Amino acid sequence: MQKVEKKKFSWQEFKASPQYFDKKSRTLNGTKNFFLALFRLIIIVGISYIILAPVIEIIARSFFSEADSVTRWCSRSRSPRRWSVTSRCSS
Repeated sequence: MQKVEKKKFSWQEFKASPQYFDKKSRTLNGTKNFFLALFRLIIIVGISYIILAPVIEIIARSFFSEADSVTRWCSRSRSPRRWSVTSRCSS
């Protein structure tokens, strides 16, 4: 039975190997793709919020009572003090 010699690789040999460049480029591409996807997600959510905010406000105001639209506190914060179908801002 022959003994198989284990070849030890040094760091310099690994850096010079094509495996190192493959792993390095894969890691860099993965990181770049992650941040681009995160940036796209932030942009899409931001634009969606700008477009949908008035619709959400209209739906939320449909649950307010008439007294809520008269009281200045409710119009500033856009929410009544007590949430219900017949909510009033006065406590």
